[in-house]
Order: sequence, then C-alpha cells, then structure tokens
Amino acid sequence: MFPTPKVVKVHDVKLALLRHFLLGLIFIFIVVFHIAYRGSHLNVTPVQGVVRVQLRDPSEDSCDPFHMNCSLGFESMSKLPYCQQNNYTGVYQKECEYWDSVELRQMTDEGLLIPTRVLTFMQRERCHPSLANDWSCNGTLYDFIDSNGEKQSEDSQPRPVRDVFVADVERFDILLDHSAHSQSTTYTGDGTKAYDFEMLGAWEACEDNSKSEPENCTEVPILCVHEKCPPGSALPPRDPDSTALISAKAWAWLRAWTRPPPTGEDAEPHDGPYKKKDSYETMEPSEEPDLVDEFELADYWVRKNRVAATTKGDLLTLSKLIQTAGVTLDGNVTHGAGETYRKDGFAIVVRIEYSNEVPWLGLQVSPWKPTGPTMFYKYHVIPHSTGDVKFRKVDYFSDKDKHQVTREVEEFRGIRIVVEQTGAIKVWDTMQLMFLVTTTLALLAVASCILDTVALGCMSRSSEYRRLKYETEEERPWYSSPRERPGETHASP
Repeated sequence: MFPTPKVVKVHDVKLALLRHFLLGLIFIFIVVFHIAYRGSHLNVTPVQGVVRVQLRDPSEDSCDPFHMNCSLGFESMSKLPYCQQNNYTGVYQKECEYWDSVELRQMTDEGLLIPTRVLTFMQRERCHPSLANDWSCNGTLYDFIDSNGEKQSEDSQPRPVRDVFVADVERFDILLDHSAHSQSTTYTGDGTKAYDFEMLGAWEACEDNSKSEPENCTEVPILCVHEKCPPGSALPPRDPDSTALISAKAWAWLRAWTRPPPTGEDAEPHDGPYKKKDSYETMEPSEEPDLVDEFELADYWVRKNRVAATTKGDLLTLSKLIQTAGVTLDGNVTHGAGETYRKDGFAIVVRIEYSNEVPWLGLQVSPWKPTGPTMFYKYHVIPHSTGDVKFRKVDYFSDKDKHQVTREVEEFRGIRIVVEQTGAIKVWDTMQLMFLVTTTLALLAVASCILDTVALGCMSRSSEYRRLKYETEEERPWYSSPRERPGETHASP
C-alpha cells in the first residue's frame, strides 16, 4: 500500500470559521506579537561602556572654584548637627573642615571615594636594618607617635593626631559621563555606539534597594538641559515665572529665550542669548554666546532634587544619590564596626543598564537598519553597607640631623561610588528569523491536526468526512474502473 495526500474541499461553515480562527491566532501570535511587537526574531548583542565620574563643587553661578573670584555655597558649620562647631552636643560630633573637590576626590581601584571622615596618624621609623642586626627587622616597621612626637603606648589602639568630618559633603555634585557600544558582529557591521547626551535616560528609585528584587520602583526621566536633546527628552518648563533661576545671568538667559522674537521692519534684532525655537534641538546661538551655560540651568534643577543631562554628562547631587540608595549618613549603622555611615563609610553601586528594547521593536529593526532605534539607559542605585570603607595615603618626612624618617598617614573613610555598566541590544538576525519561521510551520501543522480531529470526530457528518479523506482501493465503487462501467460489456480475451 502506498499512502498519498488527498485534497478534499468540505463546504461546512463551522469548519471554515474554525480554520480561519486558528490561522488568525497563529498570525497574531507569530507575526504581530513575536515579530512586530517583541522582536523575537532579533539577536541579542551585549553592550559595553566607558564611564567617567567627576566631583563638582557647590559653587555659585556654576563657576569653577579652581579659578579666581568663584564663591562656594557651603552651609555654615554652626547649622550642621554632626559638627562640634554646632552648639548641640551629640555623641558622633567631631570637628569639621571645609574641603573642595581638588582634595576631596580620592580615586581608587574600586571606584571614586568621597571622604566624610579624615583621620591623620603620625609614625616614626622604628626599624634600621644594619650589619649589627643582620639586616633584619623584628616587630613593626613604624611606631605611632602623638602630636608632641612621643611614642604611643603599644597596649592600646593607635590614636590619630587629627580626626575630622568633612562639612556639608552632601552638597557636592556628581557628574556621570558615560558612553556605550555594542560588539562588532556580522549583523551590525562595526556595531553601534552612543554617548549619554545622545540617549534618553531615566533614574530609578525604589522603596527598598537592599533586596535582590527591589519593590515599588519609580522611573523618573532625566531632565535634558542642553541644545542637543534627543527626540522624546523631558525638557524643563518654559514659564519663566515658575522657573526663576538662581542667578541674574541665568534669569536673563531664560527670559530672553522665552521672549518671542520681534516683528516688523523697525523692530530691533533679538538680543537674547538664544533665538526662540520649538525645542532645545533647534535653538540657535545669538550674538552673545558667552552667556550660554547649560550648567546654570542644570544646577537649578539639580537643587530641586532632579537629575539633569548635559553634554558633559548627567549631573546630580550627592545627597540625591544617598537618598536614592535609601540610607542616611548619620542614621544607618554599618554591619562591621557598628558605626554610622558618616563615621565608618559605605559603598554605593550605580548600575547603568542599556537597552533598545521598546514596544513594536520588530517594526524598527530591518536589514537596512540592523541596530534599530538608539539605545536608552536607566540608573539603578544599590547600597553596599559592609562598612570599613577606607583609603590611606602616605607622605614621608626626613630629618637629616637626627637621621630619622617620619611619615604622615591620612585615612579617608566615606562614600565609595562604584559604577557598573550592563545591558544588551537587539539587532537583525536572518538565522533567528528562519528559526521563527520553522516554529510557524509547526504551529500550522498543529492547527491542521486540530481541524482534522474536529472534522472527523466532532461533527454530525464526521463519518462522511472520514470516508472522503481516507479512501482506499477496496472502498471505491465497482463502476469506478474504466473497464466495468454500467451499460458496457467487455469481451474476454
């Protein structure tokens, strides 16, 4: 017996509706949902990045404190409860000092360390290898000494000659300048890359970041304040009455930008630093480009607890970073020493996640545009409160008359900022599309099986449909043979 397919056209409305319903489900599931909406036919390419973390002073008018005539905006020590200069007598109070970003920024292998507490130890050389001691040393190399040069007792913990808090450290700004690029593949050519000011960004804040799966997270778009904002960026309000800036220069800038251009033949030229356009992307500089300073607008919104995007990076206050991590410098206690974070230090992990996955991604990725839409990123802040976050720096001093070497060891404890860059983008992949087409063929076979099962076992005429579908040689009528038809006789050979 040789089985061969047979096509039977059955005129049944119910079966026809079931067939079109199953085909419609397959079309919606594969073409609409997986290909057009989710982009399941695309390949996932990992993303790598480069980041630069910079510390900015809380200066007035966004000036550089390293230049002359630049004023800093620190809070008075008499108003800071952790300072001894305050009348409040607290347990954790210490003498405070003002530091600027030049001395505050401590770069380590594990990230940027922003000191909140500084301890200074003085040590004197104890070991002097020579022929008399066989060029060896027993015990410690240095003795701890006090401010008077006297050796400290070895039966107690070494006492620093200086132990201070850095005043108003939360007011400093953090500038995150980063970029991302995908690896070169056969589908994307040389890959794709983008800088932070070319991408849309968001800041994610969660109620409890200590859990592996943070809950009740809210994404706030990063406010774009520069002239190269990508489409879809969150822009600052344009009403000057509700967004008065912190300086007269910035106020004049915003007023000139929002004032409509003059009309008429006798009207004077527009004297503002920007000509009014529809958005930041189309603003054009006027005759006074020296008034243009995006950091003035960024500083205003940063003081309102927002994250602002500039062409130099994303700007936010250190207090915003600590608040997003869900900790306080004077309230939380480290696991190791049981001290406050301001006294013992802790770490903050800033995770930057990149992606280009958006709804209806499959319609935006094609062989002619293999990398799809521009990447976007999201910040997620995670505290790492193990305590004992410190960094030491040494300066040596030599006394030639006494043939003695002393050294000053500065120990910095504070906030260590570690930045992680992760993510992936979806790119065009022909082989992945072929795999999805194979899945479609399998679903069509399943639909055909369901339709046959219903037709041959669940319908009132199922026996007739079964006889038409599976016809054998024995079931054919005797007159179906061309040699034996009614009304015809054939002679025997």
